[in-house]
Amino acid sequence: MIKLIQLNVEGDRHIDKITPFLKTEKPDVLCLQEVSEVSFNLFKAELGMTGLFAPMLTNSEGILGAGVLSQLSIITSKADYYWRGVDHLPGSKMHPLDVYWSVFALVRVDVVSGDDVFTVTTTHFPKNHVGNEVSDFQKELQVDLTKMLNSMPELIFTGDTNCPRGTDIFDNWATMYKDNIPKEVVTSLDENLHRAGYLPYMVDALFTTPHYEVVDIKLVDGVSDHLAVVASIKKI
Repeated sequence: MIKLIQLNVEGDRHIDKITPFLKTEKPDVLCLQEVSEVSFNLFKAELGMTGLFAPMLTNSEGILGAGVLSQLSIITSKADYYWRGVDHLPGSKMHPLDVYWSVFALVRVDVVSGDDVFTVTTTHFPKNHVGNEVSDFQKELQVDLTKMLNSMPELIFTGDTNCPRGTDIFDNWATMYKDNIPKEVVTSLDENLHRAGYLPYMVDALFTTPHYEVVDIKLVDGVSDHLAVVASIKKI
């Protein structure tokens, strides 16, 4: 069994809250989005973890991206880009329907716990900034990302989907994998720390193939603009 935390950290804005929280929770595996390379390395050092960071954007905060850290032994780690590649990162233009991110990657880490291997993946999926409808760009990228996911016989799929539960994007993945966040939980955004206040959007993902069972899950506020998804997961 492993303890996993999924968290969009919103750059370096909430480090004073996140670091103590992580030290208290002591996750075996930590999945991060919108994390700066500096913060990723800070968490790595403060928590005594190893892992993989995938650059996705350069801005005034430096290099931001997604990554996975682990206290456990890592036997595989890789980042696959499903929209352009890291060579497009410096000075690249954003897609017109995503004004923040310039490339998109899926990070995969295989960790060992006892006799079991856990395949953990995470991503920051593009957001449609023209209303709340799913965009053609998101549909295009979901096809490419899903091909990557389908190449893995088993996985834990985490991340910020930027497409709430109830949209075609989120619900399509929910037909392929088990959506482990309880249906009665209607948002994964922190109304006190998110710039828009309360929004009824369940956008953070904790999907699993049938090889895994989530035996305990909670969403914790007061950490970042997204709620932290904390779960215990066992191999079955």
